[in-house]
Amino acid sequence: MGIPKLSLRSCAEGKGKSWPFIPVALIFAALGLLGKSESKPSMSRLGPSGRLAQAAYGAWFYLVKTVLPLGLRAHYPLPQQVRLLQPVFLAAGVGLVLVFCAAVV
Repeated sequence: MGIPKLSLRSCAEGKGKSWPFIPVALIFAALGLLGKSESKPSMSRLGPSGRLAQAAYGAWFYLVKTVLPLGLRAHYPLPQQVRLLQPVFLAAGVGLVLVFCAAVV
């Protein structure tokens, strides 16, 4: 007895048990994509250095939240201004470069 193969035919032979869930799933998928596109800052708003700052900050943010999961929330808004030379973003960028260099050497 192994894992059954999943194919289109096996899904179709499910005697119509799951087809009512397909429209609901499509609606929630569309809502998720819509919500994601509205919450993600555009490249034109942040610029290349702002996106680099956001990436470095995000890497450290998720590492810290994984190791020390305190104060968890469903949504963490991005600060209004994201600039590479702001202390929090600069520290994240420098820290990321140092960790990368230590891992390579």
